[in-house]
Amino acid sequence: MESVKIPDGVVRLGEKAFCGCPVLTKASIGNGVPEIEMETFKGCARLAEVTFGKSVKSIEEEAFFGCSALTEAKFPDGIKSIGRQAFYGCGRLKGLALPDGLETIGEEAFGGCWSIEKAAIPRGVQAIPFGAFWGCGSLAEAAISDGVRDIGVNAFRGCGSLKSVSLRESVTRIGKEAFGGCVSLTELTLPKGCKAERNAFPKGCKVKGRLRAFFPHSENKARVYARQKTDIFGKPKWGGGV
Repeated sequence: MESVKIPDGVVRLGEKAFCGCPVLTKASIGNGVPEIEMETFKGCARLAEVTFGKSVKSIEEEAFFGCSALTEAKFPDGIKSIGRQAFYGCGRLKGLALPDGLETIGEEAFGGCWSIEKAAIPRGVQAIPFGAFWGCGSLAEAAISDGVRDIGVNAFRGCGSLKSVSLRESVTRIGKEAFGGCVSLTELTLPKGCKAERNAFPKGCKVKGRLRAFFPHSENKARVYARQKTDIFGKPKWGGGV
């Protein structure tokens, strides 16, 4: 089966419905399905084209995990949630337009999508979680809306082509290694009052604005003391060891 078309009368695709289908290249999802469930198309390595119906509100965990031939995902305006590792490892995914109504992006949702060149985070999204765009090696520009408050650990780690990041005043925390390995990022302006964890930015990146170091409360005093001897780029503040 090289292509599948889900009629409008279908209201559910079960988990793993087409998981691992080796010859599937095209999928069209009708207007009756509200949710792409967990691992629905996982491992469909030849799946290159997907059309979503207007009724789709969420794409669940690992729904398109490892669909390495997928080049574009045109999301419907009504989508609210993209789950954990939903498009993980979709290495040819290039066109990425996140609709304004989107509210949640899961951990590592677009991890390893090395062909994505631009990403614009809508204002309805409050957090860019762990590894959301890690390893997107072609990502050159990230526009973060004024709704985002938290940029998580490893959120953009390893995005070696990333040159431009716009941060709005709503951002209050940037997690550890959030921009680690973004070797092309040479300058960044922080919003007022924003806190950053250790190694949040690549070495050599010029950070404008008042920088406030932040260490998670869960760490014990010894570890906090040790971290106070390094700056957020991972460089020692002074000569000695811990």
